[in-house]
Amino acid sequence: MKGTLYLIPNTLGPSEFDMVLPRDVVELINSLDYFIVENDKTARAFIKSILPEKNQRVIVMEILDKQTDPLDLPLFLAPLLKGKNAGIISEAGVPCVADPGAELVGMAHRKGVPVKPCATVWILVPPLRVADWVKRFTVPVPTSAIVPRA
Repeated sequence: MKGTLYLIPNTLGPSEFDMVLPRDVVELINSLDYFIVENDKTARAFIKSILPEKNQRVIVMEILDKQTDPLDLPLFLAPLLKGKNAGIISEAGVPCVADPGAELVGMAHRKGVPVKPCATVWILVPPLRVADWVKRFTVPVPTSAIVPRA
């Protein structure tokens, strides 16, 4: 059985987490020990701020940022293919919108790994990404179609 890749929302700065993250999301984060993140330091600080008692030493974090070699993405999914659950935490607040996690989610879909968004105040965007609708309904606009303002 394959593990699940959870899209975990993050805040875009200091905030009261109980106002942004539902209790079940906090419990999910507490249950995970494998995360794919853009920045190890800020992801650990995020987890520590909502779960100060969580043992940071058992947490494994893979860095997925703009410099990550796309050939490394299958390595990030390997534990999930063996049944381990993982969380992806973005620096952009919502995973897979303005970060490199979108490629990983696409690869997870292709490999049959379940992808589940976590509820937050940004409730609509993660399900659209999980369903791959963002890619379907986003069309590139040619620069020739952009009319400069007068």
